[in-house]
Amino acid sequence: MMLIGWALVSERPGLAHLAGAAIGFSGVCLLLLTGAGGVSLPGVLAAAAAMLVSSFGYILTKRWKTGVDGQVNVLASTAWQLTAGGLFLLPVCCRVGPRAGAWTTNCSDNGTPYRRP
Repeated sequence: MMLIGWALVSERPGLAHLAGAAIGFSGVCLLLLTGAGGVSLPGVLAAAAAMLVSSFGYILTKRWKTGVDGQVNVLASTAWQLTAGGLFLLPVCCRVGPRAGAWTTNCSDNGTPYRRP
């Protein structure tokens, strides 16, 4: 997020920000690498992509401040973020969409969805 902020709104990260990022990254590494289970590469990539996209949205919200007192137009900001998210997901939905229709909203006894017979 700091690098995106630096590039888009010219916010240089301070020493405290960099130290916080290093401590947070170390904590995530400790959680992932010391667990009994294995690390799922698709899961890590999905989490990193979600963090990147949410950081980008936050920085764009800061950049698009409008109004007399510098407040963000919440409706316009939300509309643009939802539009961008929909356009981002469109190729994914076109690729995987037909398979999602086979699931129902009914759940089995353990709470997991099941396919219709």
